[in-house]
Amino acid sequence: MDEYVCTQCHYVGQFKRKKRGSTKTEVIAWLLFPLGIPYSLWRMCNKIKVCPDCESDLLVSSDSALGKRILDNMDAELTAKLAAKQHLPTRTPRETQKNI
Repeated sequence: MDEYVCTQCHYVGQFKRKKRGSTKTEVIAWLLFPLGIPYSLWRMCNKIKVCPDCESDLLVSSDSALGKRILDNMDAELTAKLAAKQHLPTRTPRETQKNI
């Protein structure tokens, strides 16, 4: 299966399916018997893909242009955080001039 990227929380992985509508409305519809059947069928047939972390429905495929851009930005941010955490040495202007 394809992986998806959440545009809200940047979760990468599989989506989860969630029913549309509300359970409360479904219970009320079943109390009014004839309305419960079509509402329940509509909820079962119209599930949406949501992020497992934040439950946002703003998911894009990791293979799409937007998905690749989000993943690239995440990689750059992670690299910068790791470099700052490890205090990796950076080249000074003198070292750069010596190598030229």
